[in-house]
Amino acid sequence: MELGGRSEAPWPCQAEQTRTILYFGLFGCRHVYDGDVLYSLSLSFSLRVLSWTDATFSGSALCPTCDLGRFDLPGLRMLGLGLRVLNLHGNEFIGKLDGSLLLSGNSSLEFVDLGMNSLSLQLNLFCKFKNLINLDLSNSDLSLTDGVNCSFSWPKLSSLALSSCNISEFPGFLRSQHTLEALDLSNNRIQGKVPSGLKDVGKNSLPLLNISHNNLTGGLELFSWKNLLYIDLRCNSLQGFLPSPPPNTGMFLASNNKFHGEISSSFCNLKMLGILDLSYNRLSGKMLILSFDDDNANFLIVV
Repeated sequence: MELGGRSEAPWPCQAEQTRTILYFGLFGCRHVYDGDVLYSLSLSFSLRVLSWTDATFSGSALCPTCDLGRFDLPGLRMLGLGLRVLNLHGNEFIGKLDGSLLLSGNSSLEFVDLGMNSLSLQLNLFCKFKNLINLDLSNSDLSLTDGVNCSFSWPKLSSLALSSCNISEFPGFLRSQHTLEALDLSNNRIQGKVPSGLKDVGKNSLPLLNISHNNLTGGLELFSWKNLLYIDLRCNSLQGFLPSPPPNTGMFLASNNKFHGEISSSFCNLKMLGILDLSYNRLSGKMLILSFDDDNANFLIVV
């Protein structure tokens, strides 16, 4: 079942019709009366996908700027026993998220997206979901608690988005994430040197790395990720010689840092490169002549 657009109609389902819902989606709906929604969903024991994105609610439990601490679905823990997708992206939810909403008895969750809300939560609330493939907590006030040195891991995790989460350290659990394909830690307060252990994160699988807009210092070792396609290092205070990206890199963004010295000639071998931004650094020497296939070259900035 899916509702979209600026729907202000009453909830269309009778109670007996909700018991076998597998998929429930609200996309961009306005002024949905949440009392009917919550009651109907509490009767469904077969739900696999719950997706409410860019929706606003009215009624007693939710509101256009909703305190998620007041969010109450008595049947959610029962219906959630088979839930695999929980997507609450961009609903202007606020408040502190506790474990009761996170389906404490659930072991089937594979996709969790709580991004683009204004939630306060602890990372260890998610450690019990061993089947997670995607976790997006962007734009949250995230507490790592034991997340810096914790031993938990998600053996299947391929995408992790912790952008704008107000964190100040690299999460320690990253060392055990060997299957990541996308890692976004941008727009945080992470300080100091990039830890050497980061090179082992998704070593044979990671194509996207975004650590831009932090307070990172020091130099970077050569990139050890063989499959990196997108690298974003912008707006830090990284120093030393500019590291050479892997040969299949398509986008390399390293502007607004303190890299110095000459640009390595290895950049001439990046045949898939479409976007290169090295502006606002302290680079010197001759500008390299880089040749690209017309289909790949979008624009080139080298300063």
